[in-house]
Formats: sequence, structure tokens, C-alpha cells
Amino acid sequence: MKNVLKPLAVAVSAAVTIATVPAIASAAPAEAAPAPVSHAQIQQMGQQFRFGSLSQDANTLSVEKGTVRLADNNRGLELVGYNGSVLMTLPLLGFDASKQAIYTLNAHVAKDGKSVTFQRPADATYRPLSAIEKARQAKLAAAYRSEIGKTGDGAVVDYINLAKVSTNKDPLYFYLGGVLGCGAGIALSFVAAAVLNAGGWLTYLIGYFILWPVWFLSAILYVAAGIAVLSVPITCAAGWFIGSAALPVASDNPEVKGTAKRFWDNLFHFNWF
Repeated sequence: MKNVLKPLAVAVSAAVTIATVPAIASAAPAEAAPAPVSHAQIQQMGQQFRFGSLSQDANTLSVEKGTVRLADNNRGLELVGYNGSVLMTLPLLGFDASKQAIYTLNAHVAKDGKSVTFQRPADATYRPLSAIEKARQAKLAAAYRSEIGKTGDGAVVDYINLAKVSTNKDPLYFYLGGVLGCGAGIALSFVAAAVLNAGGWLTYLIGYFILWPVWFLSAILYVAAGIAVLSVPITCAAGWFIGSAALPVASDNPEVKGTAKRFWDNLFHFNWF
């Protein structure tokens, strides 16, 4: 579940100030307290919707599961689950950390609803965060830290998702990476076998002409060389696994790239299942 709003939280710091429905704080009474985001709500969102990754300029946000669409006369962004239900409406407000102020944000949603690009207007006007907006932002940040940040699908599920997404969206990087990785694994096995075999031949000569007990080491090296050759299926599979997950990081498709990055993040943080 940590993938439900993690990219959204990144988007908050990069482009969008998040507030719960309704979007515009001025429409709510000043004394109204924001409703907390419950664990059940987060779980429901995770089943229906998931953001992908941000572009390098942090302006375009992809969608892995579900879609997004403009609402409220282009003043809000609806998160739509894959079953068509609207899960949340985000205000199109940008946040300038240096000014500690917000401004109206322009957004362009792709035709398929799978990505949204944010843009700051050239004539943007700024206003400070209201108390309601600050409270809403703090509530969502707290929910993200306490609920989403502790759990996740794990690297194994991420790899399965990467295979599916790559096959459908951008298969070149996944399968090319797998082939190259498998080839590298096979080459590694044969190089190791050649080195061990050479060591076995050298120790055999030393044992034959100089010190006979070295023959035992020669036998061990020959056996190790044979094991290295027999390990080709294992090294090929390991190479495929690594290569097919590594190369998609360079994909131009944001969904493929985001899934690959999430896989490596979970893998290196030992979140495997």
C-alpha cells in the first residue's frame, strides 16, 4: 500500500498541494476540522488507484492503476478508480515553499487519463495557506507516514507487475535487458569455468613435477570448473532477472519506469514480499 500515495506525496512537494474533498478551502467554514484519512480508506484507494512516477522535471505524473480527469471547471483533479468510481478530488493548487504560499495550477490530462502534466501560470498570484489547508495537508502527510510508509507490495509483486506492464507498454527494455542479463550470466559461468580449469591444469603440473600433494588441489579445481559449467541455467536466470528489471529504468514510458524504480527501491530495502 505504500505505493498508493507515495508518488502523490512527492507531487505535493514538487507541484501540488494536497487537500481532501472539497478542494477549495475558502468554501469550508474556518472552524471546520478536516476528517482523518483512515486505514480502510487508504486500503480502498490502493485497490482502485495507484500513481506511477514523476517525470525528470517533476511536472508530469503518470497513473498505473485507474485514471485521472479534470473536474470543477478545471479547478480540480479527480482520482478515478479502475471501476469508474471517484475516490478523491485534488485542488489544482501549486505550493511555493520559498514563499510558503499557494497559487492556481494549470493541468493537462492525457486523453487516456494515464498521466497529468502540471504547469505554473506565467501570471500566477500567490496567497498564504489557510488554517484549514494547513490542517488538511498535515492530516494527509500523517496518514502517509503512519499507514502507507510501513507497508507495500514488495519486490516480488513489483517484478511481476513490471513484467506485465512492460509487455503491454514497452516490451523492448524488459526483454532486451533479460537477454543481455542472461548472456552475461552464461559468459560469467564459462569464464569462471575457464579460470578454474586453468588453475586445475597448473596445479596438476606443479604436483606432477614439483610437489605431488598439490594434485589434490588440482582435483578440487576441476570439480569446481565442472560446477561452474553446470551453473549456466542458474546464472542465466539470475542475469535475466537483474537485466530485465534494470534496463526498464531507462524506458521512456513513465509507468514502466516507475514500476522498475519501485522494484529496486523495495529490493534494496529488503521489502521482498
